[in-house]
Amino acid sequence: MKTPSNVLVFILVLTILPTVTIDRCPAQSPAPTAEKKGQRSSLKDFVGRYELSSSEIPITTIDVTLDKQGLWAKPSLAAKRRLVDQAQSRTEFLDESENARYTFMRDDGKKVVSLTFEYQGKPYSARKLEPIAPSLTGNVKFQLFGYPEANVVALAGTFNGWKQTQTLLVKDGDRWWCKLKLEPGKYLYKFIVDGDWITDPGNQDTEDDGHGNINSVLMVGP
Repeated sequence: MKTPSNVLVFILVLTILPTVTIDRCPAQSPAPTAEKKGQRSSLKDFVGRYELSSSEIPITTIDVTLDKQGLWAKPSLAAKRRLVDQAQSRTEFLDESENARYTFMRDDGKKVVSLTFEYQGKPYSARKLEPIAPSLTGNVKFQLFGYPEANVVALAGTFNGWKQTQTLLVKDGDRWWCKLKLEPGKYLYKFIVDGDWITDPGNQDTEDDGHGNINSVLMVGP
């Protein structure tokens, strides 16, 4: 019995064709690392101290920080809270503890210049302060020990009009310190740790200002 010629051709082709192995490349997933790096880079733009011009509410400053867990806001006289970007807007965040909205504003040059936030259901605005170098020269040294987790420590008193954003301390090991040039006389002062006002724990000399506020007292001799 003869085999049809077309069958012989088919058998021959199967015999001479090499075996081909196809390496299937796994489907490439998006690069989350690059996205997270980009997102973290943009979040750094929001880091800094924001100051309110209004005195209607107890909050005077808001310190915004960034760590591995995300973006945080620390209003003065209030607890630190995490800000969650639920809408992926990159500028609007929700306060995780009180569900209040925080919105960062940029100027035409994309620079972050202010922050709008909600307090007891009403919106307030705070401007972002330019970084100020710590005061490291003078004849009087102020020191605050402890507070290793603090982000910003400032000094306010009768020598600077009680302005909490004018005199900053530098962190050095387990202490914060600064120096000021002061004339002989009596001065009242307080430290501000992440927006919270405290008397100097290393100075037992205090005084009531008559309004229920206790301040540390410093006497500078001639």
